[in-house]
Amino acid sequence: MDLGEVLSNPLFIPLLVAFITIVGNACFLYWLRKWQYRAEYIVRNVENTYIPLVAEIHERLEYFDRFLESPSSLKYSFQTLENVEKKGLFEFIKSHDKKLYEKLILFYNQICPKFEELVRLQDETNKAIFQEWVGYIEEVVSDKKAKDCSNSFVSELFRKGLFAYLLSGRKEEISKIWLESLYQIAQANKLYSPYLKPKDGHIVFSKGGKFPTFNVSQGDLTKLQELSQPKLQKLLDLYKQTKASVNDEVVKGLVPMMQKYITNPLS
Repeated sequence: MDLGEVLSNPLFIPLLVAFITIVGNACFLYWLRKWQYRAEYIVRNVENTYIPLVAEIHERLEYFDRFLESPSSLKYSFQTLENVEKKGLFEFIKSHDKKLYEKLILFYNQICPKFEELVRLQDETNKAIFQEWVGYIEEVVSDKKAKDCSNSFVSELFRKGLFAYLLSGRKEEISKIWLESLYQIAQANKLYSPYLKPKDGHIVFSKGGKFPTFNVSQGDLTKLQELSQPKLQKLLDLYKQTKASVNDEVVKGLVPMMQKYITNPLS
């Protein structure tokens, strides 16, 4: 049978249409199945990756925003983000949305280390100011017996939140805890403090050889705050720089993009 006979056969056209239909349906079903698999893959990874990432970033940003009031609460570990990197899911994010991937890599490589640097510098500054205050007060206090209470006095100040008050510039709170700690240390160690006055409601030990003199004053507090300022300023500068990066890259960019996909994974 030659080609002419095949083409002239009345069954040729219906068979050809049926064949094309079958092939077309098979191709369509293959494409549809492939699309469904990819859609399911995207939805699954968005749920398993973007949702916990956004939750972790939001939590860290809450601590970060409260840094000046509670510097010791800041966390720099991003365990969820570390796990995403270890599992190779950065490649999924890259294939899903290249711009989102670029923002996440920027956050991972440049902003996350700043959180760690902030925590490190905060700890170093805290310790340095503590030692500076203890050393200063030990020099100011002339009575040898009272001098031994310098460390306890500064420890009480820091326990009451001195470092956070210094960092956020809350001078009224600093003066308050200074007076409270001075009174407590004087009472606990039976010290005479010229700065404490009975008219303020304080039980004051009398001046004399029986009670050692702990002669620190409001002027010493002012001087100590001035001494601490350069160290605090270095930490504040790093915080401001980090905050600018966080606002521009994370708050305005990275998080909204992930939230968009959480709301509509296939957008």
